[in-house]
Amino acid sequence: MRVKIAIPVKDNEGLESVISDVFSRAKYFFIGELEKERLVESSIIENEYTSLEYGAGPLVIKMLKDKGVKVVATREIGMGASSLLKSYGIKRIQASEGTTVKELIKLIQREL
Repeated sequence: MRVKIAIPVKDNEGLESVISDVFSRAKYFFIGELEKERLVESSIIENEYTSLEYGAGPLVIKMLKDKGVKVVATREIGMGASSLLKSYGIKRIQASEGTTVKELIKLIQREL
């Protein structure tokens, strides 16, 4: 079974990218697909909603849902965004500051 994951990141450094301090205004999102114990596909996409004054959260979450994301690892997230993730059936995993994508993939695999 494959599971698509998303992680908001500060930079475009692949598996070495560091998690962003923010969710909906993160500069990039790492999108990956896990199958059993391994990463089978991945990309980093630029967040086109970072400059919006209002409403970035729902747009980002809808974009992730449309991409088939089922798990999000993030540090901080507002109550509205958290509720929207839940309503779309997207699981949220709490992440720590400074964690890399590589480390977060291991954490997500333990949580699934």
